[in-house]
Amino acid sequence: MGAHENFHYKTFEELLKNIEELKLDIPYETDIDILKKPVKYGSFICPNALAIHPMEGCDSGADGSPSDLTFRRYERFARGGAGLLWVEATAVVHEGRANPRQLWIHKNNVHSFEKLADISRELAAESMGSKHRPLMILQLTHSGRYSKPVGKPEPIIAQHSAVLDKTHKLPADYPLITDDELDRLKEKFVEAARLAKKAGFDGVDIKSCHGYLLIELLGSFTRKDSRYGGSFENRTRFLLEVAEQIKSEMSDLIVTSRLNVFDGYAYPYGFGVDKNDYLKTDLTEPILLIEKLKKLGVPGINVAIGNPYYNPHHERPYDTPIEEGYIPDEHPLENIEKSITIAKEVIENYRDLTTVGSGFSWLRLYVPYIAAGMVKNNC
Repeated sequence: MGAHENFHYKTFEELLKNIEELKLDIPYETDIDILKKPVKYGSFICPNALAIHPMEGCDSGADGSPSDLTFRRYERFARGGAGLLWVEATAVVHEGRANPRQLWIHKNNVHSFEKLADISRELAAESMGSKHRPLMILQLTHSGRYSKPVGKPEPIIAQHSAVLDKTHKLPADYPLITDDELDRLKEKFVEAARLAKKAGFDGVDIKSCHGYLLIELLGSFTRKDSRYGGSFENRTRFLLEVAEQIKSEMSDLIVTSRLNVFDGYAYPYGFGVDKNDYLKTDLTEPILLIEKLKKLGVPGINVAIGNPYYNPHHERPYDTPIEEGYIPDEHPLENIEKSITIAKEVIENYRDLTTVGSGFSWLRLYVPYIAAGMVKNNC
């Protein structure tokens, strides 16, 4: 295992040399034209293989509507020419917002999301040509234990976690979200999908990653006497039933998920982890879940790993940690290899699904070469 290093490469050859020294399996291709080829995502043809990922700007209006800053960001993304615009986390209920400036879609502001979608498409065509139309996905979320709708933590948790409860100093008797509350929340996700369709989005992402409520449900092994915990069937119930209801009602709306297939913290609190070594993957359950989503008509998966509040280096390697953060005891290139290996395992099981990878920003200007290698090698 290599020691942590900051990004220091002045040439791509220096990066390749380091990859070789660390004996890592990271594909690359110096001819990046393969990224220009169209990519099928369900019934939609993306004009190229580049994606803007759902990274939050935390700059909505108080009512959850996109602000001028939000519009400016997506106008720039649209002009950049990516074939997929995956619009950032948008809460389905006020209490599920991660901060007071997180996007939140509801019946009183759906027009502002419609304007965002329309302007993004117009500027993409203006910049890239009239035939260029990016796929637009709206990510629907509930922030769960990281909910902070009015500026202070108001955790909504699916299970008690010996790993994560200490983050908010939660007492042992802190209440869990109830089954009845989850039943009602499912309808809120479906209602948000209706609004996203009305606003003109091509699809919705039922966000199930990075420590938020839905991925916590997937790892809720210790949630007892519940329709949403314990067994695999119960832990996957929320995601699968929401996906099924949206597809049954809106068959022409793409339904997908940014899905954590590896949490990176100890069983019985993490999803996709080896029961004996939480730093190792066990994708048995994630692969089975993806199979069930596929049968419901989900055409692709955005593969995610880690929790930015707990083990951010898994999700996205970095040079400098946040305040009170940590320096990983492994090289960022090793984390990138792990992300590629995990995505490849998903692809090898489901070659007829479109897989979106992420977590490569540490590579800076060399991302396209690695991305081209991944596309060429189906990983």
